[in-house]
Amino acid sequence: MHIVVRAFPVLAGKECELRELIGTLRGARSDEADAFFRGYGLVRESWYRQLTPSGEWVIVCSEVAEVEPAANSYAASDHPFDRWFKTQVKAVTGVDPDKQPLGPPTELVYEWRP
Repeated sequence: MHIVVRAFPVLAGKECELRELIGTLRGARSDEADAFFRGYGLVRESWYRQLTPSGEWVIVCSEVAEVEPAANSYAASDHPFDRWFKTQVKAVTGVDPDKQPLGPPTELVYEWRP
């Protein structure tokens, strides 16, 4: 199992849209969200809101068995829910999941283990 961590900027003025997206994923489209995440082999997805001097960010942690196949499949998908989700991500963050399915590039720069 792999943990993929990404940081997405929330575009200025899009903070309410982010909260609406989260509400929709928890509510009206929760069954579709569940099928979406499971369909890409995720066993856990968590989002963390971070307020910084340069604006709001969303830190996304995904636990998935196979990263690259899931990312490639997601980028290529035109399934109606996937298309809706990707449109929401791009509108709120400016990141295009069709081009960057794993979000902005992330580099591990420090790790501590006992």
